[in-house]
Amino acid sequence: MIHTCIPFREDTNLGLAYNEVMDMLPENGWACFLDHDVMFTTFEWHQQLEAAISFEPRGTFTGVTNRIYCPWQRANEVDPNNHDIMYHRKIGAERLKNRYLTDVTGAQGKYGLGGYVLCQSKAAWREAGKFVDGQLCVDHNMHFALRRVGRPVYLIEGLYMYHYARGAGEQYKSITMRADCECRKQVPVFTPADRRIIPC
Repeated sequence: MIHTCIPFREDTNLGLAYNEVMDMLPENGWACFLDHDVMFTTFEWHQQLEAAISFEPRGTFTGVTNRIYCPWQRANEVDPNNHDIMYHRKIGAERLKNRYLTDVTGAQGKYGLGGYVLCQSKAAWREAGKFVDGQLCVDHNMHFALRRVGRPVYLIEGLYMYHYARGAGEQYKSITMRADCECRKQVPVFTPADRRIIPC
């Protein structure tokens, strides 16, 4: 079973909230974490996740969206300033035809995944050493930890989600970035490789 949720704690410690959810899962369980300002754009999202997990059961998965810092998670055909949900549902329906699963494990530095959607098994979470404490860079740290222990990270290219992502220009309030995060490192441009078609 995939437990899909939006974890939250009053102290805004997102990493701890994720860990608390993972602790509650059965040993063979999966979690799909969403940011609070994200939504799926098709009815088939759960089938897409199940197909990816069945095809690459050791993987951790993410998708594509309209507004995100990470360039390989960005759907370049989308207007990032269009917040009409019907527009995004049409993009989702078109993206649904894309059955590519792309290995993005090798991303480094500022190209670490943005965790607006993150689907992961309890086994991968435990092997990677769990999520770090804090609110920001929790996603990047998990990506890099998975790579260090030899666990793959994949982009489901057909899984398109709408992400508000401060669309009206709002700013974060009193959030400190992690100074020790690998996303601070300057690295060469990352080009995802090893695209495979998910049989579904």
